[in-house]
Amino acid sequence: MPDIVSERVERYIESITPERGDVLAAMEREAHRRGIPIVGPQVGRLLACLCAAVGARRIFELGSAIGYSTLWLCLGSHPRARIHYTDRSEAFCEEARVYIERAGFAPKVRFHAVPDALDALAVAPGEPGLQGRDPAAAHGRALRRRQLPLVGARDRRPRAGRRHAGPPRPQQGRHGRRAAPRDDPPDPRRGLRRNEDLVGGFRLQVGV
Repeated sequence: MPDIVSERVERYIESITPERGDVLAAMEREAHRRGIPIVGPQVGRLLACLCAAVGARRIFELGSAIGYSTLWLCLGSHPRARIHYTDRSEAFCEEARVYIERAGFAPKVRFHAVPDALDALAVAPGEPGLQGRDPAAAHGRALRRRQLPLVGARDRRPRAGRRHAGPPRPQQGRHGRRAAPRDDPPDPRRGLRRNEDLVGGFRLQVGV
């Protein structure tokens, strides 16, 4: 079976990936030694960035193994976020608890060692702002049938009764006439400045 990503691309991505801290590095070594599937540092940083982007405060992960991806979610989420770890293995659950405590994020995480992660989802308060799951797992297929809406810290769906703003009205001249369209080309720097404002100087610092 051919690789999804070529070996040259893999080597390049690995060469520009920043070093991780002691806890993450120890988890990577242990997962490699025992053949435990983990998301890896590149996807882990993506998960952390997604958490920071949506400002998720309630995160539910289905199938967390030794807690490697859970730790990345801790790094990128809000300081008061609540993250729900789930796995059917009690041994994995206890191992993940040790790693999370070493990293200093124990107050953020609730651990659920359950045969079916949907049981834990049913009792978790509120709607999760971010969901993570193993698509190949049976509970992943079940979750797709009960898919919850993905929302951030503030629900941006239109409220009931709110009128849609519609397209912007044409600009009016001084005497009520429509202003002539401008022939100036769009400034590409405006989009760049807006992106910088949205990011707000976010920098992910990984020290665990």
